[in-house]
Amino acid sequence: MPSPAESVLSIVQSLANQPELVQARMVDDSKGGYVELKVAPQDRGVVIGHRGRTIGAMRQVIKTAFAKEHDGIDIKLLDS
Repeated sequence: MPSPAESVLSIVQSLANQPELVQARMVDDSKGGYVELKVAPQDRGVVIGHRGRTIGAMRQVIKTAFAKEHDGIDIKLLDS
């Protein structure tokens, strides 16, 4: 099974207009960890989606898929 960062990377690259600029890395912290996500400025709206639905759906998928390995995993979209 791929890591959370690899899973997020795959999903976001399929959505982005500039998939070569998408970066994702896993950061572990006391709450379980999160995936840091960087995309091109033009792709931020695509990743966030209308009223945050797209990134919200990705968060739910990642939380569900990795619930056993990572308690409280999240996705943080960083400013580029």
